[in-house]
Amino acid sequence: MSDLRVAMYSASHRTKLKLFEHLKDRRVRLQHFAVEKLSPGDCKLLGLSLDQIPDAKANEIVEMLQQKGWKIPEPLEIGTEKAWRSTEYPCYWGSVYHHIDCGATADMLLALGFKDFDSMDTYGRTPLSQANSPGYALWLIDHGATVTSPLGNVGSKLNQIAIHGVACRLGRYLFYHGKKDQTWRKLAGGSRKRLLDLTCSMDVPDNCRCACSSQGCTPFTALLKPGLRAGYYDSRTKMVELQEIVKYLPVDVFGLPEIPLATLRLLTFEALGIRHTCCQGPRKLRADLLRSNDCYDEEELQELREEDSFLVKSLEELMEEFEMKYNASGENLPLFVERYWKHRMEEVIAEMDEYELSDEEKRKLEELGVDLLEEIEEESEEEEDEMEEWDLNYYIRRMDQIVGLY
Repeated sequence: MSDLRVAMYSASHRTKLKLFEHLKDRRVRLQHFAVEKLSPGDCKLLGLSLDQIPDAKANEIVEMLQQKGWKIPEPLEIGTEKAWRSTEYPCYWGSVYHHIDCGATADMLLALGFKDFDSMDTYGRTPLSQANSPGYALWLIDHGATVTSPLGNVGSKLNQIAIHGVACRLGRYLFYHGKKDQTWRKLAGGSRKRLLDLTCSMDVPDNCRCACSSQGCTPFTALLKPGLRAGYYDSRTKMVELQEIVKYLPVDVFGLPEIPLATLRLLTFEALGIRHTCCQGPRKLRADLLRSNDCYDEEELQELREEDSFLVKSLEELMEEFEMKYNASGENLPLFVERYWKHRMEEVIAEMDEYELSDEEKRKLEELGVDLLEEIEEESEEEEDEMEEWDLNYYIRRMDQIVGLY
């Protein structure tokens, strides 16, 4: 199927059609061969149906036939999952919908009778959860793909669902591609807004323990974080990337009940310089919501949480203040950020810059393994090259840029 992925990248409409027609013919012939050779019980176990093309289950059919001792005609042979697992590299199998990223191509497949657009691949992921193109994600949703299906085996630890994958890729697409190739603008305005509204309105947190979200990462926070590029050792995360995503959001998104406070929390989290310990956190863990969480060093993440616990405490105190002030203001979020949040954070950051640790606080940090002298030396070296970047006035200018987008 890797060859199919390559072929889909630049193939013409005619070439794709010929390829799909050939693939359909092979799959139908494979199914007829299986029905002829296997028992009714085996056919039922495989879910074979002559009115549906065996797409996602093709490898299972081949394995069953091989287990029963049947020699498969050479034109119908495929690489099976079992065979691939015996090699050096991990195998992969999914439906044809896992190997495309275009709504027009999906229309061709559906017209030919391929219907497994909501099936799971080797890792338990549906095509929707790994759709890179916003247009393709919308096509899948419009045709009935399940937005609440599990994100896959690798996402089960965090209890993530397909819409988390959509949101993560959506945010990454907005930041890395939206401005460059104008793909967002090629989507109809209503269609673009429908996808954003769906992503932002689903209040379904995962099991993430990072303080950037109050009760886990929602699709909305998953959408914002890919552009943050949160660093493992950053003292104050750069925020210019956030504006690149925020400026694409429709203004009325901030009218949704959960969005304003989630946005304020993430902005405040970044302003305080708290380090992420979630799926989009440290550099070595940040690559993708869809990648395995087995690489997470939980002990290391717990150390980060303990080291930043005093900042998290400040975050919670500030959020209580911001929630009360925001609800009482009657203002929309952009106006509240401009009139209150920005000025309050100026005060907080100024206080942080002037604050000196007490002996007790230093002792607790040293107990956690933090070498204060080493930290000071590292910060001094960084300041020589990045003084402008982390200067308070520089940070406030970044806030002005963000507010100016609303």
